[in-house]
Amino acid sequence: MTLTWKIAVSGLVLAISIGLLDRFLHWMNLPSDFKLYSGVAGVMGLLVIVPAALQTVWKIRPERRK
Repeated sequence: MTLTWKIAVSGLVLAISIGLLDRFLHWMNLPSDFKLYSGVAGVMGLLVIVPAALQTVWKIRPERRK
């Protein structure tokens, strides 16, 4: 994977995660206990999923030509 693709995929992952974070924070602002806990679980999930996805993108090594 070239550097350009890594940057593009990283930007896409970050853009999606910001959209999801906005949705989860909106849920936490609603007067329902279920929505509050769903929002907290979503934010906690993002704290695990986003760094793992970025690490996966940047750990991919280019193919070696023989």
